[in-house]
Amino acid sequence: FESSRSQFALVHSLFLSNKGEVDQAKTELTELLEHRNVLNQIQLAKVYHALAQMSEGNKRIAYLKNALAILDKTEHLSFREKVEKELESASRAEYLLHAAGRFAGKEQMQSLISQAGSDGFQGKETEMAVLFSDIRGFTTLSEKLSPQDLITTLNRFFTLMTRVISDYGGYVDKFIGDAIMAVFSINPESTKEENCQNAVMAAIHMRSELNRFKLTLGEGLENLDVGVGVHFGKMVSGLIGSPQKRSFTVIGDAVNTASRLEGLTKQLGGTLVVSEEVVQHLSDTEKFIIRPMGSYRPKGKKNPIKLFDIPALSGDDCWSQDIQNEADELVKYHQANAENKYKEAGDLIQNLTENSMPQYQAGYDLLKQELFKHQESEEYQNWDKVINLFSK
Repeated sequence: FESSRSQFALVHSLFLSNKGEVDQAKTELTELLEHRNVLNQIQLAKVYHALAQMSEGNKRIAYLKNALAILDKTEHLSFREKVEKELESASRAEYLLHAAGRFAGKEQMQSLISQAGSDGFQGKETEMAVLFSDIRGFTTLSEKLSPQDLITTLNRFFTLMTRVISDYGGYVDKFIGDAIMAVFSINPESTKEENCQNAVMAAIHMRSELNRFKLTLGEGLENLDVGVGVHFGKMVSGLIGSPQKRSFTVIGDAVNTASRLEGLTKQLGGTLVVSEEVVQHLSDTEKFIIRPMGSYRPKGKKNPIKLFDIPALSGDDCWSQDIQNEADELVKYHQANAENKYKEAGDLIQNLTENSMPQYQAGYDLLKQELFKHQESEEYQNWDKVINLFSK
């Protein structure tokens, strides 16, 4: 099946349905589902919607829910509203579950339903990747837009980001002002490698979506950016709250660490700051440009964290080779520093400081400052190469 043939088959089956030849139309539509990989989202939603029109009872409801699951990821509002009304007419209960899923997350509805009457916090320990993102320049955005336009703009932004996160198997845990917290993944069958790979892929494509989004904004908002932090570790997941209101979330030190990494992006000159735990679990490191940033001890943390910046996919654009070359020099710096080769490390970081891309300048300045500080205090040989941070 090619896309054009699939489109013709869809039109033909709808024609048959309108003529009353329902059985033949159902057969052709079912065959289309077997070749769904060549259908775009709207075509696939139309197939499910058409099958719903020819079905009754639970089958009709199931087809309508499948259509809505697809339409929720698109901007085809009128079609989605039409299908929602049909679902509400077919089953008020299923419609309410669908509507509630937009607030609690469709992936969590079964958990919410099964534990809704339970007392206390129904939690379990799990390992997941946690992503935090925060808008840089939000103050400028809020100053330039009216309250109504600000909310509209934020909702458009969140819609795009949620779609990307969902496409990579993630779940938006919550929105915190202009920030997003997401987990990868709530699917118990997902591996650690899949979760970390998907979290990083989602973060990179979130930035790509942001760049497209900025083209739709007015003058003076072109500097809008996001910082993203990702960490992988153990946490507790489940329902938390009171009998009147509960929500699914994850808590624990690993979650706090992911939030701290996002907060360090600007200070360390990174765009997507991830922990060593994330890099160790990536299923395909060759897919990314990975810049080692060194080991840091964030304020309030006892143990240091080895951090990396993942600014882009390998070979993704015309700048990727320049970024990779700079990353290679950064690897040499950290290696020389680890081997106590002060002169070599000093020359490398000086060169990076003088010839770096602007977005990385802050991170190189910090590395240079710490290197020279320990050399001047004659403690270089005993320095564990961990940089203590005194602000969040």
